[in-house]
Amino acid sequence: MNVTIRPLVMSDLPDMVKAANDQGVSAFLRDRFPYPYTEEAGRSYLEFCENADPSQTLQYAILVNGKFAGTIGVEKACDVYRLNGELGYWLCRSYWGQGIATKAVSLMVKEAFAKLDINRIHAEVFEPNKASQRVLEKNGFVKEGHFHNSVIKYGQIIDSVIYAKLLK
Repeated sequence: MNVTIRPLVMSDLPDMVKAANDQGVSAFLRDRFPYPYTEEAGRSYLEFCENADPSQTLQYAILVNGKFAGTIGVEKACDVYRLNGELGYWLCRSYWGQGIATKAVSLMVKEAFAKLDINRIHAEVFEPNKASQRVLEKNGFVKEGHFHNSVIKYGQIIDSVIYAKLLK
């Protein structure tokens, strides 16, 4: 299985909308990732990606054997946090549990440290998402904090955890 990443482009729209329109995918993502996931939402996101400053954000497609499987990105923080980047990713349900996210995170971390002027990448994970926590741990991320009752998703208040990896 060949896992690669590349910048998102507008031609990803049909595959992205199909893959993202899954409540199981959106369950562990921020509300700015809507469910149902519409073509309008996808187009808006891809327009943002195509116009984004590549020195500030990297927004990529995850491909498995050349086929769209999800997205991954790192967005650089600003002000006193400008040496930090925040990692986010999601995978189509049919690709869960196959090591794809682990490989995609490895590729994105290398890309972000090479292309963004950052020395730390962090990810906030909803605490019930044990699979995503394992993905980060397998990539050398360290759990830095546990925030109690910090997230409300689908009417439920849950905890979140922060993982980070340093450049050095």
